Amino acid sequence: MLRLIVSVLLRWDHAHPEVYEYLLKHPRRCSTHLFPARETKLLGLVLLAFLFSEFGLFMLLDRNAEDMRHRTWGMRIMIGFFQAASTRTTGFNCVNLAKLSAAMNVVYMVRTLD
Repeated sequence: MLRLIVSVLLRWDHAHPEVYEYLLKHPRRCSTHLFPARETKLLGLVLLAFLFSEFGLFMLLDRNAEDMRHRTWGMRIMIGFFQAASTRTTGFNCVNLAKLSAAMNVVYMVRTLD
């Protein structure tokens, strides 16, 4: 996200483009949280892979879970994406984790370790 912000500032702020170009060419000299372009893209792909695999497992393993039976498919999809995105980062839940399959709880536990 930080790299995206610097790229947008490079296009919008015409007063100091050399500062943003330097940041993008030498990211680790200025910030420990700014990575080179290749590593940023790789990190984004890995995070997307985790997100979609966790979503897929949620939809597959808990399609008949007690908390999911009465919900529409559109709501199930929204809950699946929310669970995949927020379980690791914030700990929020849309469904009772005790009523989900044991395999999905293991996936959430392993996912929080990375």
